[in-house]
Amino acid sequence: FDMKKGHIGFFHINKTRNRVDFKLNTEPLWDLNFDLGAASVDFDLSPYKTEKISVDMGAASLKLKLGDKAQETRLSVDAGASSIEISVPEDAGCEIKTDVSLSSKHFDGFKTIESDLFRTDNFENAKKKIYISIDSGVSSIKVTRYPTSSI
Repeated sequence: FDMKKGHIGFFHINKTRNRVDFKLNTEPLWDLNFDLGAASVDFDLSPYKTEKISVDMGAASLKLKLGDKAQETRLSVDAGASSIEISVPEDAGCEIKTDVSLSSKHFDGFKTIESDLFRTDNFENAKKKIYISIDSGVSSIKVTRYPTSSI
């Protein structure tokens, strides 16, 4: 799917605002690639089996909610000047590797293993695992955990 500025007849559209709502089948195992320029995106992928997710973004705002439907999910984010918010399920073990320069990082519920490596307490013993790799310039990065079961 590709969205670009367009032309209608002789008139050029200077300000393009696009809104897209996707609905995916929950049965397949998905590999997703997103190439975002100046965009604001909100992806709730929690109902889907996602094995690989790649996000390449410039000056963008990304909100991404991951699920635990696949045994292993690998998320790769390459960002410029961006705002990144990622939510992962509490039941899944999660590891974050970072290569960031002038970015603020807030990883709620993660322990620092090395200066660029973070893990949840349940990482070793969790049945489902999420691996997050973030390469960023000047960004605000926040990763939080959400409860997967209700009382």
